[in-house]
Amino acid sequence: MQPPLPLELIISIVSFLVEPRTRKGAEFNVINRSTPNIRGQASRDLLTCSLVCRTWKDVCQALIFRWIRIFCYEDMVDGFSFFHFTVPRLCKHVLEFSLVFSGDIESIPRWMDECLGRFTNLRKLELIYWSDMDAAVSLQLAQGIASLLNTINLKHLSLLFCDNFDDLLRILPACSATLERLTIQGHDGYTPTTVLATPSAVRLEALRSAELYGLLNPFTQTNTIECPNLESVTILHYRRGPWELPPWIPASITKLILQVSSTSGRLQFSRTVYPASLKIELNSLIGDVAWVTECINHLPFLNYLQQLEIKISSARNKFILPPSAHYEALCRLLQPLQRPTLLLHIIFSVDVRRCVDIGVGELEDVRVGQEGRLEEAFAPLIKAGGFSAQLVVRYRGSEETPPAVMQCSV
Repeated sequence: MQPPLPLELIISIVSFLVEPRTRKGAEFNVINRSTPNIRGQASRDLLTCSLVCRTWKDVCQALIFRWIRIFCYEDMVDGFSFFHFTVPRLCKHVLEFSLVFSGDIESIPRWMDECLGRFTNLRKLELIYWSDMDAAVSLQLAQGIASLLNTINLKHLSLLFCDNFDDLLRILPACSATLERLTIQGHDGYTPTTVLATPSAVRLEALRSAELYGLLNPFTQTNTIECPNLESVTILHYRRGPWELPPWIPASITKLILQVSSTSGRLQFSRTVYPASLKIELNSLIGDVAWVTECINHLPFLNYLQQLEIKISSARNKFILPPSAHYEALCRLLQPLQRPTLLLHIIFSVDVRRCVDIGVGELEDVRVGQEGRLEEAFAPLIKAGGFSAQLVVRYRGSEETPPAVMQCSV
């Protein structure tokens, strides 16, 4: 009989089967056939290895249940009863917990608070609202979550497609001492009708990163929180009309990321922030740079910048590359800004939707030609130093081949 493998070796082998959380399109698997409402981003190979023996099962379960998603329907019993009654011991393995409210929640089990209290190692909580929820039910759920957060060290809180920001203000105080990252995403069509009335702002001392996708909600338009140590802010805003940063963003942030489209309204500054790094991610159908020009010409903190990155993304049906006019317009815009203490970086990203019939040799000729165009258009910036530019083109040669990438840089 062969001696059993050392535990350390089993852990090392199994770790290679963990599905990368950051991989685009990673699969959501049903963890247990009797509980289809519970999904995990674990590979099928990992699920198979958990059936080898008890030792392998224990090792695999810690990885299988490190991230779970529960789809909550009318009464939330189907998803949570598995953890509460069948395998409560597995709750300790859950590090990232995603709740999807997929139906009209009518009631919450009486044992819900006790069940939530078992997720003692939770580090990330994600709440996804695909449906409305009765106010009384919402209050009860928020109170249960707050009770849990009072006892753990939550690092990342994410609320997606949420219109009821009262829930957020009930939850935030419970994790105010430990929360490092906050993600908020509202509905695209949401229009605020009320402003939250809060007795006092919630102070988030540990918060370092905030990601706001959609600004038209009461949370981003009032001083609902204080985050004196906030370092990085990412804002996605595709709506027309002028807009401003949330009033609770401190002037001392170090990094500001703006994700906009060519039709987004202009960002206005009724109060000034002083980030050392600014990144503008422009999504433009034709690669037009007008929004970037308008924005930079009105920035009140240009003299404080140490790094400026501009990424212009476009999607096309044909293998058409950015015209020289766009390169030259950006060169004229950035020349007056150039100084030894400012690093400038530009990325042109093109996604070709349809298949492209182009050979390797022809593609290399295109790459060399595009590199020459970049060098010529940005020659004044390249000569002065502290500047780089990159062109990235993603395309498919045929339906059967994986996406290919052509890139050149100066």
